Amino acid sequence: ITILLIILGLVMFFLYIYNNLRSTASISPLSHIQSGDLILSVGDSFKSRIVKTFEENTDTRVSYSHIGVFLRNADSVHIVHMSIDDGFIKRENLKDFIENNSVIEYDIYRMAEPIDNLEMLYSIIDSVADTQKPFDRSFDMESDDSYYCTEFIYKTFLQAGITEIKEIKYEKYIYPNDVVNSQIFIKLEKH
Repeated sequence: ITILLIILGLVMFFLYIYNNLRSTASISPLSHIQSGDLILSVGDSFKSRIVKTFEENTDTRVSYSHIGVFLRNADSVHIVHMSIDDGFIKRENLKDFIENNSVIEYDIYRMAEPIDNLEMLYSIIDSVADTQKPFDRSFDMESDDSYYCTEFIYKTFLQAGITEIKEIKYEKYIYPNDVVNSQIFIKLEKH
């Protein structure tokens, strides 16, 4: 029993050290960010690894595990995203988004063509975020009762009349990489 307790203690110690020493993404200035810009991230959590495992079977160049959208008002910038941990859509500043999602890398994307109806997109994202719509645990693209992260992005852009979003090709599920592979969004920066 003593040996098992020592081994368990060592494992817990190394897990603690690993979690505290792992590198997280840097926080960049957001002065150039506008509502509708996307953040695609690579996480170091168990849930991120699951998403990346499923995406390995798809034709992807970069393996993102999460996606959110920026929402800018006069004095602040937030990321609106579907949180699997909290179980609903939430708003977070960049620092909290990185910490709460164990983000080790992230990229920022913007639509290649300017968004004509940016005010409507802002309004829809803002109103959906306030409803705290639940996480879609069945990953059902047919239902609007709940969303998963990429479904939230796809459906809010579509609801805002941004029909270019239909160019995103997917089969049964839509992954963060499907958004990038559509090439309707261009990378602004890498972190």
